[in-house]
Amino acid sequence: MKRKSLILSLVLMVMCIASAFTFAGCGAELKTLKKNTDSLASAYQTYETSFQSGYVGGVTTDYKVNYGATVNGFVDSNQEGFGELLSTYNVMLAISNNYFDANIKFLLNYKQQKLSKKAKAAIDDLSKEIKTYIKSLKNFISAKNSMVYYFETYGADNVLGDSSKNYHLRTYKKSYAKFLGENIRLSSKLAKAIERTEIFSLLRATSTTNTDIDIVKDYIEIKMLAVFNEFIINQTSSVMDWSIYRNNPNTQNARLNNIYDDMYNKFSSYKSKIVGGNENYRAFARGEMDTLLDKINNFVLAAEEYYKAVKDVNFLELARNYDNKLDSYSKKNSMIYIDLEKLEQFIGTTLPCFIDEAYEYLY
Repeated sequence: MKRKSLILSLVLMVMCIASAFTFAGCGAELKTLKKNTDSLASAYQTYETSFQSGYVGGVTTDYKVNYGATVNGFVDSNQEGFGELLSTYNVMLAISNNYFDANIKFLLNYKQQKLSKKAKAAIDDLSKEIKTYIKSLKNFISAKNSMVYYFETYGADNVLGDSSKNYHLRTYKKSYAKFLGENIRLSSKLAKAIERTEIFSLLRATSTTNTDIDIVKDYIEIKMLAVFNEFIINQTSSVMDWSIYRNNPNTQNARLNNIYDDMYNKFSSYKSKIVGGNENYRAFARGEMDTLLDKINNFVLAAEEYYKAVKDVNFLELARNYDNKLDSYSKKNSMIYIDLEKLEQFIGTTLPCFIDEAYEYLY
């Protein structure tokens, strides 16, 4: 028995040494996460002049993007195309970053020995995502600096005309959209890792504290943020100026305009009721947290169908190549009417109902 124990100990030691090179196993998950989180903090320190503390759309943040005097002037005065850099892009960046900063501490303070295999795998995935995100942060700063240089050199007096000005702004928005997507992906992987610690299962069976409710509330925030980002940023704002098509008699489409407006209205409601809520949570009666967590799960499942539909509709192609004429586009995409019905159902019913229910349960 002693000989077998010695052999087993040697095997385990070799496995631990080998896994150290892949940052997994033998208690390395949280240490690696701490190391990569520190690297992320250092990266932000490197680009500290690009971010500042302040308010964006009513959200307090340390990640208000600083563009310098010229472009900040365009943004603050809400010049066409520039205002949404603050009111939409930066708001989403602030919400996502605030989520990461507030909730990474939960994992870093977790006890390694309590982690399940699924939790360890999720933390490893999160650590890898942090390294990927640091690279995207560098690329974003480069894109921002290029845009700022152009407008400081030529754009203030519009030397090269509106077309060139719009081109440089659109190019930057595409870079911003990619960066924002990476940022939300990072926060979403953090949310998954926290979920894998089985904290929510524990909350179903025990009484809750304000800290517990805060974790759930933040989880709702990040799950919903991905929904808004997909439509508002990825499918529309970063690739097109919808106002051009909605104000053109040849490309006007009331149904598409309603979907677009409805999503922005729900985004405002989300910011006000979910993000803007304070920590004065109401007391949860026995079983109510269980009910809320079930509602969150149902919403996440419904969102999967929404993602499929919104990605299936190519809004840019529909507007640019088909003048927003659905019958013509249906010959290219036979699912367009079904997809729009799914979007209208989700945005018009599922989304606002969940916002209201979550608000009712939290406060």
